[in-house]
Amino acid sequence: MKKIKNMKKTAFLMLLSLITAFSAFSQEKYSLDDCYKIAIENYPLNKSKELNLKLSEQRIQNLKILTLPSVSLDARATYQSDVMTIGIEFPMLPPSGQPVFPAPPYHNIYTELNVQQTIWDGGYAKYQKKIEESDYQVEIKNIEIEANKLKEQILESYFAILNLDQQNEVISLSINSLREQFKSIESAYKNGTITEVNVLQLQAEIIKLEQKLIEIESVKQTAYLVLYQLMGVDKAQEKKIMPITLNYVPNDTFTRYENELFELQKTKIDAYTNLLDVSKMPKIGAFAKIGYGNPGLNYFSGGWDTYYIVGANFTWKFFDWNETNRKKQIFTLQKNLIDNKEETFNKNINTLLKRQSGELEKLTSLIEKDKEIIEINTKIVENYNSQLKNGTITSSEYITQWNKALIAEITKKIHEIELEKAKALLELTTNK
Repeated sequence: MKKIKNMKKTAFLMLLSLITAFSAFSQEKYSLDDCYKIAIENYPLNKSKELNLKLSEQRIQNLKILTLPSVSLDARATYQSDVMTIGIEFPMLPPSGQPVFPAPPYHNIYTELNVQQTIWDGGYAKYQKKIEESDYQVEIKNIEIEANKLKEQILESYFAILNLDQQNEVISLSINSLREQFKSIESAYKNGTITEVNVLQLQAEIIKLEQKLIEIESVKQTAYLVLYQLMGVDKAQEKKIMPITLNYVPNDTFTRYENELFELQKTKIDAYTNLLDVSKMPKIGAFAKIGYGNPGLNYFSGGWDTYYIVGANFTWKFFDWNETNRKKQIFTLQKNLIDNKEETFNKNINTLLKRQSGELEKLTSLIEKDKEIIEINTKIVENYNSQLKNGTITSSEYITQWNKALIAEITKKIHEIELEKAKALLELTTNK
């Protein structure tokens, strides 16, 4: 018997644990940072980072070939209308029926294996690689900037939902209070203290508020659908969002992906400038040629023969009609343009920060005034409550004052959400 009791107790505890775990799981909600992170991870453009990496790696592999030997196989066959002959006779030599210097053949057939190796290129391949790396980093930074813009849309949807949640909460509490009030005046009506019109007016007001709840819920569901679409989550990943309270610390400096992009663009131009410098450096190489042809290297031998040639080459483009200097001037102007863009961008961001900081200060002051208004309206409603029960005012008068109190409460909640939104916008403006 005792064993059965223990088994039941164990089963009950397991069931309780499962219920608790399920409840905790079902109540799990998305934070604003969760929404940011998931949206960027699922953003289609963000997935192209991996493709760009593979593309850059392939290009760098191709650049490495510049330092490896170049091997080619050449074959050619020609026929010419005339050949060089040497018409010199040697009387002291006995006649043999063959010319001393036989004429070369009119046809030439060659097959050659050519090998070319760069020994020193002045750093040309090195700076080509740096340019490719800069191209990749610029492309990735552009993707990050585009993906980061998604945060602004996420923020708007997130706080729209929180705003609707707060309205829903205030109106729901108001409906409950009005229902309690309805019970009181219904009793007063039965006692003959007030007329039926007062009861019906209050009942109609409750129905209006219930309609408002239906509208809010419909708009909120749409807002959630927009948020889920931006986040790229499926039905199984859909969760509610959690309220947010940010402790924003004012900051005069900011770090943005755009600033990093400007620096990367200038680094890329520097790499092109360095490439110009090394392109004027001398280049040293070695080569080898192995062939089989008719004739061989000795035109007078006739017939097929094998041959080879080895050597070194040296090239130096020391004069280019000032083309390199003009290109450098172009790159300098391009860097100046980037500096100008960055200065304009920073100025616009600083202006935006001042505007957003002003909005934050304004909302903080408005919330303090909202509290004062709510306190006054609460006292008036309490006074009207007693008067309505005593029949000294009508339900219409009571409802008018009740709505003022309700609007004041909703306004305060909206201002509180807008304050948190202003903080989130400031964080989004000053950070990546």
